[in-house]
Amino acid sequence: RTTWGLGMLMSSHHTAAHFMTQRGEWRRPRSHRHRGPASSPSSSQPRRGNPMSKNNTAASPLPHASTVQWWGDDPTLEQRIPELLRDMRANDAKELLRTRADLRHGVSQFYQGVCIGMMEGEAAAVDAYEAAIAAMPAMTVAYVNLIRALLARARPGDHDRALHLGCTSAAAQPGAAEPQYTVGVILMQMGRTREAAGAFEKTLQIDPTHHGA
Repeated sequence: RTTWGLGMLMSSHHTAAHFMTQRGEWRRPRSHRHRGPASSPSSSQPRRGNPMSKNNTAASPLPHASTVQWWGDDPTLEQRIPELLRDMRANDAKELLRTRADLRHGVSQFYQGVCIGMMEGEAAAVDAYEAAIAAMPAMTVAYVNLIRALLARARPGDHDRALHLGCTSAAAQPGAAEPQYTVGVILMQMGRTREAAGAFEKTLQIDPTHHGA
């Protein structure tokens, strides 16, 4: 079982998106808890060829990405969307995204996922995060949220896909503790406790102060 809470939202002068923190807990045996990751969607341009991405039809490819901003013709969305989410007004934020933002852009799809997760639960946000990754394969936070959404949805194959995403992320960041910890969380939910223990041990080898592991 996963619980959600929306943390603080911070603006950045160097990116087109605001920084979002989502905090939550994984409820599982032995009091291991997953600290909700910091979310930082970026307006950097999509990159191709990411092995973790998956074809998704929720958003059409974004043409001429270098000339397109996620907020479309309304730059005030850069401030308004995070503020609405901070105030727990996900429905208003989602409507603004629908009517004003360019939903082909990965950042727009990421925010769509956050809105859907707040309104309907994490499991309902899978398609939006898949679309965010399809548009912007380098958006790390979308993978983190997609893993959480897949585990919440728990359809056949969802845990395997979450594990694939988690292991690929951990392999790409061998010196980072959190991806290793995420793999452990996924393995625990799959009932593979011995392998999970190994992932938690790797987490502590990287960061002995990690509170979850």
